[in-house]
Amino acid sequence: MPETVTSGAPSRLVLASKSAARASLLRGAGVEFEIDAARIDEAAIRRSLRAEGGDAAAAALAPADRKALEVCRRHPGAQIGRAHA
Repeated sequence: MPETVTSGAPSRLVLASKSAARASLLRGAGVEFEIDAARIDEAAIRRSLRAEGGDAAAAALAPADRKALEVCRRHPGAQIGRAHA
């Protein structure tokens, strides 16, 4: 289920993922949103966490958090949807 990171008063929903499945679910639910996929290297983030001894949960959540933070900076005042494990 998506979580949100809010920067200011929520006014619109921005999906920080290129996931066609997530977009389809939101459209099917009648939710208005825009897509602004974050440009991060998820594999590099996971490798770095594993090298530092991070567990599987951290490796799954860190890329989603980074996506939300990146997109949040580009959309002040929006709710940023991101998937989590």
